[in-house]
Amino acid sequence: MYTSTIIRTLAAVVLGILSALLPSAISAQSAPSAPDAQLYSIMIWESPAQLALRTDPVHGATYWAAFAKIGEELQRAGVLRGGTALRTGDEVRTVTVRNGNPQVRHVAHVRAREDLGGYFIIEVASLDEALRWAARIPTAITGAIEVRPAYPAPTMTK
Repeated sequence: MYTSTIIRTLAAVVLGILSALLPSAISAQSAPSAPDAQLYSIMIWESPAQLALRTDPVHGATYWAAFAKIGEELQRAGVLRGGTALRTGDEVRTVTVRNGNPQVRHVAHVRAREDLGGYFIIEVASLDEALRWAARIPTAITGAIEVRPAYPAPTMTK
């Protein structure tokens, strides 16, 4: 029973990320911001077992459906500005430059119990509001959701 709850919860999170990539998300991303709005990155940290659900033939659809649900909620609220699911494991590369020499490693820079599985970018009025959205992401139950205010670099804004 606990496993099915986790799977349902994780599915909502993943499908939310997928829905961020659908055409309907484009209109949400270009919506005008409130004058007091701030961008926040909501980073989704998942365990290897959670990430394995993505391709599980029995539970994969439920996992992705859970992400679609939160993505749709973020879109309806008009706060979604972007996001995506991220590949992990052997597909990750870390680039560093030491003494002018680029070095590429075939591992994530930080190794922890969880891996960065995806993220949302939202635009809301306060950190408290961003935290309330983060708490609704299903992976918060079994993984971790990190919320960071964005620091818009002047050269990266339109």
